[in-house]
Amino acid sequence: MNCHKIKSYLLTIMCILMGVIHVNAKKSNVTIMGTVVSEEQPIQFATVALYTENKVSLLGGAITDEKGSFRIEAPKHNGYVLVVSSIGFEKQELTLNGNQPVIQKMIDLKTSVTSLSEVQVKGSAIQNKIDRDVVTITKSMREGAPTTNFLLRKTPGVDVDYLSEGITVDGKSNVLLLVDGVKKDVKYIQSLSSKRIDKMEIYRDANGRYAMEGFSAVINIILRKNYRGFSLSLEDKEVFSTNGNNGPNTRMQTQQYVQTDYTMDKLLVYGSFRHYKEDFYFEQQEDLQYGSQRITSHNLKDLDYNNYRQTGYLYGKAGLDYQITKKQKLGLQYSYNNDLDGANKDKRMFERWVYNDSNNENPDEVYQSDQYVDENGHTHDFQTTYMFDVSDRTKINMEGYYNRSLSDRWTEISTTNSLSGTIQNEDKQSDYFKGVAEWEQRLGKKTELSMGYNYIWKYSNDTIHSAVADQTTDSNFSLGVNKRKEIYHRVYGNINIPISKKFVTGFGYGAEWNKLGSATSFQVQHLPYARILYKPSTKLTVLLNYKVKTNNPYRSQTMNYDTYIDEFSLNRGNPNLKGYSTHRVEMGINMFRNKLRITPYYSTSDNAITTWGLGTETINGADKYVYTYVNADRYDKMGVVFSGNLKLSKRWLAAVMGSYNHYELAYGNMVQKENALLIRGQLIYQVAKRGLVFGAIYKNFVYDEPLLMGYRTTGNDMLSCLVMKRFKKSGINIMAYYGLPVGGDLFDYSLGQSWNDPRGVKPYRSDNFTDVTILKGIGMIKIGWRFNKGKVHKKMKRSDLEEKRDTSGDLGI
Repeated sequence: MNCHKIKSYLLTIMCILMGVIHVNAKKSNVTIMGTVVSEEQPIQFATVALYTENKVSLLGGAITDEKGSFRIEAPKHNGYVLVVSSIGFEKQELTLNGNQPVIQKMIDLKTSVTSLSEVQVKGSAIQNKIDRDVVTITKSMREGAPTTNFLLRKTPGVDVDYLSEGITVDGKSNVLLLVDGVKKDVKYIQSLSSKRIDKMEIYRDANGRYAMEGFSAVINIILRKNYRGFSLSLEDKEVFSTNGNNGPNTRMQTQQYVQTDYTMDKLLVYGSFRHYKEDFYFEQQEDLQYGSQRITSHNLKDLDYNNYRQTGYLYGKAGLDYQITKKQKLGLQYSYNNDLDGANKDKRMFERWVYNDSNNENPDEVYQSDQYVDENGHTHDFQTTYMFDVSDRTKINMEGYYNRSLSDRWTEISTTNSLSGTIQNEDKQSDYFKGVAEWEQRLGKKTELSMGYNYIWKYSNDTIHSAVADQTTDSNFSLGVNKRKEIYHRVYGNINIPISKKFVTGFGYGAEWNKLGSATSFQVQHLPYARILYKPSTKLTVLLNYKVKTNNPYRSQTMNYDTYIDEFSLNRGNPNLKGYSTHRVEMGINMFRNKLRITPYYSTSDNAITTWGLGTETINGADKYVYTYVNADRYDKMGVVFSGNLKLSKRWLAAVMGSYNHYELAYGNMVQKENALLIRGQLIYQVAKRGLVFGAIYKNFVYDEPLLMGYRTTGNDMLSCLVMKRFKKSGINIMAYYGLPVGGDLFDYSLGQSWNDPRGVKPYRSDNFTDVTILKGIGMIKIGWRFNKGKVHKKMKRSDLEEKRDTSGDLGI
């Protein structure tokens, strides 16, 4: 019994000792947690290492998550050394006191001067993903870049025109602009302070929903979180002609713009107002030849008559974005556009000479015609956006758009030489609604799946009153009402699947069903695509893209009625037209760590719709040349698109973008071939400390689109220069732009079209030319004032610091 009691006592004492040792061991552990930031923004994938005093031995380590947070458990010591490092930033060492059980730190890394160029140029600031390029905005990129415009110009393949302010991506002009996934207009984007921007996502090839909406590329601006501040922007832009080619109007364009926004953590309130007016004069010339009869038509340069096109409007917008909870966001926006009274006018006067002999330069008949168009209207636009992040892996997005447009159009055409004239008044009303529902799901660690559905409803009601100008009887008055309803259904989805560290694949599909007017059946359009991203090294990224797009003929192309083009020709619809598919394959190659991007491509279409001449027909006792629409046998396009940004030195920056394209259109035994060339280069010299920028821009654009009966061409070869000065203390920005009035064939800017059919007894030929050399010698002065006061709120909650790290959202390689 005594032995058993002794054993029991010993076991009890041992258990007590073990508990004490365990408690003491637990108490001796220390928790080190914190957040790594730079310029008030969290740094993901930073390396954190914990050493004993004097860095004798390594105790533990961690990698920061997407919020820059880390957590390390370590045995208790009198002191520690915490080492934090990340590519592109200076290594930082902190000495910690080990007397506290929990140690919290906010580590602010500084950008490395020696490796900054490596961060920007070698690809650390630009991450190539399978569907987009993600550009992280660094401190160096913000230098000399007060607004988003300047940041976009520093991105390869993205260009912001200094004169028109239009944005292109790899030469594609139809670009959708988003802010945190919500659609915004171009002026809102361009007026954003660069200090507010965290990243930019560049979708160089729109697919799914955006492709079906007609967009070629997408830019999504991601704002910095936890921002508090106020901004106010004022801008005046004046464009004028210095060579007298704009008729009696020296001032060609004027624009005044005001934008303000206020941000307080979860709430963003913004508003803007714009006054715009333009006054352009374009000289046009048209030559027609039908058999032995030739007509030459000139747009008269009569300064008293004021042959010009005039446009003007007032535009206002107000909205708010509210972060309801961490997972829910609501956006509301209303905009109003009102045409200025008497501002939207198009006045034209033609003098036409008719020759009975094509070789005779003395006209047998001369007559004149006037055309006057005055259009005014206003538009209301409502936009609602709701985003719900169900979890880190599931997101829901819902959007609603409604637009109502009312306008009145007055057209008067009068002619001489006993030719009748007409007066037409048209009241237009249109309503547009679009609903969007989207769902995103992350499967596994890096696989992403998304699906969406769009419903679109359009309704238009046009009332047309017309009468013969020189007749006042009721019998010559007509009233027409045109009502039209359109319904569209769109579904789309895509999935991105990583195969290995070097390969990522993506697949997607989109379809649209539309029902137009009184049609009893739906037309269907398909848009499947597949992608493969391959990154063999940090210097090279290759993206192979294949997509298909089906197209249906327009209603106007299939209606069996005639539309007059000129005195001797008309278009006739073809009800037997078929739809067609376009197959396109391209390979986007990013070389030298995103310094140069080259994209060769090839596309082919069977049954592409084009115009074909049927020949001469006698209509109402007169010979007319008749065109119609046909399905071509083959339409091939091939070429290469290239872009690159090169930082020559601290102050010199060069950028180039261009493309070369070859087209072939075949129908029966006829094959038409044309080429197109686009080159745009700019050289910028910047003195960042003084806020001074000098630049020279060269643009060469020759585009010939093949037609079975001829070609359609545009040409431009232009050289311009600019100077910008930014006064940092006062917030004033001044820019002066000038298009050099260089003469000669090399610098002609023209828009034209040529048709030619040598068949038959009476061959037909039409050439028209629009001279827009007013862009030579054009000048612009833009003065802006910007007040911006705000910063990212550094205070972070303890719950955010203790949140688990989740790096599964990064799909890029």
